Amino acid sequence: MRFFSATAALLVGLGFAIRDIVGGAPFGAAAFLLCGLLAAATLTFGFGVRKELFWELGAAACGALALTHVLFETPGFDAERQQFQLDVYAALVTPAVMDGNAWELSQDDRKLVVATMLECATQGSADLLQSAVEANGAIHLGPETSLVDASIKALDGKTPPERCLSGFKTLYKSHPLMFVGVTNKHRGWMAKHGILGS
Repeated sequence: MRFFSATAALLVGLGFAIRDIVGGAPFGAAAFLLCGLLAAATLTFGFGVRKELFWELGAAACGALALTHVLFETPGFDAERQQFQLDVYAALVTPAVMDGNAWELSQDDRKLVVATMLECATQGSADLLQSAVEANGAIHLGPETSLVDASIKALDGKTPPERCLSGFKTLYKSHPLMFVGVTNKHRGWMAKHGILGS
């Protein structure tokens, strides 16, 4: 039974590591792989192994990698993403509140402009809150509970929506001139994240 439990923990860690590598988060991948190894060691050799130096050093490295992942690979700490969302908000304020219809927006597009403007105004706070929750987990959860927490979140399927970016993409397809300043300023970031041309 220990062997199967340890193998399951290792496979869960490996699965999350692969997900993060594909998603462009190498620190997160390394943290999950190390957490999977440590959880497998605990399940194989019992909880006494947690007093061994190699396990304590591994747990510290796992926490450090997880915290590095939060600081460098989550949207809340991506300064250019935050600036991009604010610039999209600023570009949408005028079409959302002005009288008339200078951009020749359909009724549905006008509703999308207002909704996207509001989402972009609050998306930075939501991103930062999510990053703070992940940082709290990186600091306070051990390797085993980190895997359990990640598994629960993955099975829950409730990933926070990125309505600011999706609204921008939709509006950009039909009204690219509305965002000339935004695209000129953030062209490299947009291309890196697959926003341009998608």
